[in-house]
Amino acid sequence: MNKRRFNRIRLGCVLFQIAFGSVLFAASGAGSAGSLLYPSLRIPEYTFARFNENRITFPEQDTMAFEGFFSRLDTLLFEGRGHLSILHIGGSHVQAGVFSGQMRNRLVSVCPGIISGRGLIFPFSAGKTNNPASFRTHYSGKWNYERNAKRTHNYVLGLAGAAISTSDADASLGIVTRPSGFMANRPDDTSSVMHWNAFEFNRVTILGYANRNTTVPVMAWADSVLYPEYDVSKDMYVFDLPDYTDSIQISFRYPEGHFTLTGILLDNDMPGITYHGIGVNGARVDSYLQCENLDRDLELIHPDLVIFGIGIN
Repeated sequence: MNKRRFNRIRLGCVLFQIAFGSVLFAASGAGSAGSLLYPSLRIPEYTFARFNENRITFPEQDTMAFEGFFSRLDTLLFEGRGHLSILHIGGSHVQAGVFSGQMRNRLVSVCPGIISGRGLIFPFSAGKTNNPASFRTHYSGKWNYERNAKRTHNYVLGLAGAAISTSDADASLGIVTRPSGFMANRPDDTSSVMHWNAFEFNRVTILGYANRNTTVPVMAWADSVLYPEYDVSKDMYVFDLPDYTDSIQISFRYPEGHFTLTGILLDNDMPGITYHGIGVNGARVDSYLQCENLDRDLELIHPDLVIFGIGIN
């Protein structure tokens, strides 16, 4: 493990204790308080909020799974070992990265270095709809877009709940997990730290399928072109990159083929937390249940904790 990264996580665990304690202090009704790390992150006072009513209910009082999760979190925070996968499923607030982005933002704020890969994403810009602020996408060519919020859909969908499809020979996708302005001076407003966090990765898994075996996604790397390992049983194209990066450019080798993409997993080998934010505008619970490859993709990311935030507008 990278020694510098381990020291960041070890320092972060101390800051986590301080910041998390201040949040509990505020939530208990003791008044508005901020993290000692980021004083501008304050908990406002709401007279109508009954914080003492907040509770977590466990079926049959079985807390073993929850205790196991926090035990692994302790190992990660205090020893810099292990990895946790958190899945946040929702609708428009998660597609836009509002709720899920704040959760990821706070984790980064209270414990620098704890977030590892960016996780499962979808290039919504190619579908001409809004993209989360924590990564940027660009595209070329003509794409057709489908989402699970519709009662019927023409493509096989997965956990991301959406698909883009193309037969355009000029089609391409670009992903950048280093938001615009990252290398400039960081803002004084620490509440926007979410927009200033870069996520590096060295493994890219493209979820999708082609109508011909000769149609395959490829990736530009320096002066060369990388080809993936294809898992025919799971419709997955895996790129093991030569080095860590925060940006990729994907194109397609046809000829005369048709490719449908249902998600992109950006991952790395570092210890930490991968926080997957999966949301589709207008999605309901049954919207995800009708996604044919939901189980397959859940097995791929193997979440340790799942947060449902559906229908809470």
